[in-house]
Amino acid sequence: MKIFYLLILIVLLFLIGCSSTYTVADFPSKNKFYEDFNNSAGNKSLNIVLKNDSSITAVNGANISADSLIFVAQIQRETKVLNKDEVRIIRYKGQNIFNTIYFKNGDSLIANNIYILSDSSIFAEYFDSTFEHLPIKIIKEVSYKKHWLGIPGGFFAGIPIGAAIVATNVIPAPMDGGNPPLTRDYLSATINDVPVGILIGCIIGWFVGYTYTYQFSP
Repeated sequence: MKIFYLLILIVLLFLIGCSSTYTVADFPSKNKFYEDFNNSAGNKSLNIVLKNDSSITAVNGANISADSLIFVAQIQRETKVLNKDEVRIIRYKGQNIFNTIYFKNGDSLIANNIYILSDSSIFAEYFDSTFEHLPIKIIKEVSYKKHWLGIPGGFFAGIPIGAAIVATNVIPAPMDGGNPPLTRDYLSATINDVPVGILIGCIIGWFVGYTYTYQFSP
C-alpha cells in the first residue's frame, strides 16, 4: 500500500509541475507582454495575486488597459419596465439569448429576456456588471488553468499507478484457474488494473490541469 500511495504522490508532484510562466523579459516589449496576456486571459477564471500576497478571483477573465488590470468584479441580474414610446426597435433572438433593445435617444440595452406586458410596456431582464480596476504596479502575478491539458500527462502518469495497484494487490488479483496449488493471475490483473490506474491519472490530471502564469512582479 505504501508503494501505491507513494506513486500517487509522485504523479501529483509531476502534474503540479506542468506549467508555463511568462515575464516581461520573454517578450520584445512590455506592450507585447500585455498584448499576449489580453489575448490569452479573456473569458477564463483567473487567480490574481497582489504584492501583499492577497488573492482575487476573476471568473470572466481580465484585460490590461492604461497600466490597469480590468475585470468584472460583480455580475448582478437587473430588470426594467420600459415605456414602448422610448423604444425604437428590438432585435429579438429568443429567451435567455442576447437580445438588443435600441432606444430612440440612441442608447441600447442587451437583455436576456424580454416580455411585452398587457399595457404594452416592455419588461427587460439583463445583467449589470461592475468592473474593478487594479493598478499593474500592485499585482504580483495572474494565473489560470486549462484542465484538459492536464489529461495527457495524467494518462501516462496513470500507468505506474496501475502497476502499483497490481503490485500491492489493492484490487485483489484473480486466482489462476489451473490445478492446485492456485496462484494469483497477475497477467489478468495487469490487463484489468492498468486501465484503472490510467483513469485515476486522467482524473488527477484534469483536476490539476496545466497552469499558465503571467508574472508582473517576480
